[in-house]
Amino acid sequence: MRRKPTNPEIIASIAALYASGEGMMKTIAEELEKGSATRVCVDVGKLAKLYGDHKGVAIPGKVLGWGEAAIPMNVAAVSFSRSAREKIEKSGGRCYSLHELASLEGAPSGWLLVK
Repeated sequence: MRRKPTNPEIIASIAALYASGEGMMKTIAEELEKGSATRVCVDVGKLAKLYGDHKGVAIPGKVLGWGEAAIPMNVAAVSFSRSAREKIEKSGGRCYSLHELASLEGAPSGWLLVK
């Protein structure tokens, strides 16, 4: 039996993502509804390789601190490990919650979805 998320922050993020009405935002909301067992965990080093010319990266999961953030990155995720947040901010990047991503102007155009 599949259960819906119970974390109030994730529930609010899902509602905000659906309300934004964008294609990528809807996909992120659908991924969050699947539950925590299927959520993605991505390392900072992998994000640095994937980032390329994108304005930001959206992850419906957690960002971990393995690797180096050699370039400034805008990253939106459910959560960040302490070391991942430190590395991203130290390189000049910014960490967003998925709820904040839904309210950003210009997002998701130019953002990469990692799932």
